[in-house]
Amino acid sequence: MTDDHAKGSPLLAMEGISKRYGGIRAIEHGELVVARAGEVHALMGTNGSGKSTMLKILSGEERPDSGTVRLAGAPVSFHSPAEAVSAGVALVSQETAVVPHLTVAENVLMGRLRRGPFGVDWAASARDAAEITDSLGLGAPVDTPVGALRADQRQVVEIARAIATRARILILDEPTSSLADDRVKDLHDVVRRLAASGVAVIFVSHRLDEVFELADTVTVMRDGRHVETRPTAEYTVESLVRTMTGAEPAKERGPAVRRTRAIGDEAVLELHELHGDTIAGVSLSLRPGEIVGVAGLGGSGREELLAMIFGALKPRSGRVRYRGEELRGADPRSRIRAGIGYVPPDRANQGVVRPMSSTANLVLPVTSSRRGLSRIDRRDESRRFAGRQRSFGIRAGDPQAPVSSLSGGNQQKIVLGKWLELDLGLLLLEEPTRGIDVGARSDIHDRLREVADEGLGVLVSSSENDELLTLCDRVIVLFGGRVIAERSAEELDENTLTSLVGGHL
Repeated sequence: MTDDHAKGSPLLAMEGISKRYGGIRAIEHGELVVARAGEVHALMGTNGSGKSTMLKILSGEERPDSGTVRLAGAPVSFHSPAEAVSAGVALVSQETAVVPHLTVAENVLMGRLRRGPFGVDWAASARDAAEITDSLGLGAPVDTPVGALRADQRQVVEIARAIATRARILILDEPTSSLADDRVKDLHDVVRRLAASGVAVIFVSHRLDEVFELADTVTVMRDGRHVETRPTAEYTVESLVRTMTGAEPAKERGPAVRRTRAIGDEAVLELHELHGDTIAGVSLSLRPGEIVGVAGLGGSGREELLAMIFGALKPRSGRVRYRGEELRGADPRSRIRAGIGYVPPDRANQGVVRPMSSTANLVLPVTSSRRGLSRIDRRDESRRFAGRQRSFGIRAGDPQAPVSSLSGGNQQKIVLGKWLELDLGLLLLEEPTRGIDVGARSDIHDRLREVADEGLGVLVSSSENDELLTLCDRVIVLFGGRVIAERSAEELDENTLTSLVGGHL
């Protein structure tokens, strides 16, 4: 800590930050000020608001076109993430970057293992790693392979690695987006421990409830600009959403509207006594025009079920029938040919091909059967992208730029849109709005209702109970691998569904 900081300079001050990518403005006069060590500061904004670019600049991944960054009153300019880490700024993103076959200690102290006279001093390194992981409540020995840990524990390992660099500012970008509700509390405890130890935490999340639970201060960005910075206590959920979007949030349609949808009589999907590693005798049916939700805690079988229907996993026993025909084995390609689409839970690694353009990602399913030397119809691809861009409200300045340049919400719209380019009878979605803002979430929900109105059967697996309550006509609850409840939307509220998901009938 410098004398300037002791005299009252904020720990971090990003002021007048501007950044353009070609002709596209990402940030103009961006501002982020973290007053003190130990502060939990939420950076909020809808997808495309500029917050990701601000964090890339702070963490050394990008350089601003103009503006200043000061740490404890001293100006800094990072040319790489390594320079930011050396200055005490570390980023933990929502996509975990651990090495599964290495131990906890090796991941935490990557590049910093204790050296001895004959190489690595493994005993001393284990003690160093354990000191950090124990303080964060990891709950696993440091000689455990990281691949054997739960998702929330892997996230803690990444945080521990940042702490091992002596970070005084830790950026947590959607740290709970990949976690089931029952694991979120554990990570919240980690954030509180970090703040109590004097680490300032910049916290990015689309889960508004955890922002109110954890953050001391909120900075809101909109359309690449700083809107305001205020103590969290001065906001309500409604006022924060209004500040983020710039308008009154549109009310989503309720059960009365959903019940007017024409739902077919013949089942498009039937499961009978399906068994797998985590599911035990699951049976359900889904009709055309129906949106059915699957609720359950981590380990309930919810994660395995949709992958099994899509043919990515083979059931141990039981039957899957689609449009009256039994589907056998594990064969996603044949499922796609039959008219089944699947939106996976991991957008970055399973949903898009990051180096490819937004347009190329959108048309992947319809071009997958093209012969290797056949001519690519660029005009048709552009027409398809323009149609989905209008219907979904996709914000993509250059459709030929890598899809990784888009915000998470816009990437997810492309993941969903590519399947709607096919003539589907069934669409499977896992965590369809994980890690995206309220505006993009509303756009996706609206489009799912529209395709259901057109007769598509939709099966949605989500860890967010409010999403299931808002979107679905019917919800099936899994617990311990079995269906323990099935309720129509009008029979459920937040308390009832929460109790059922916890196994309380």
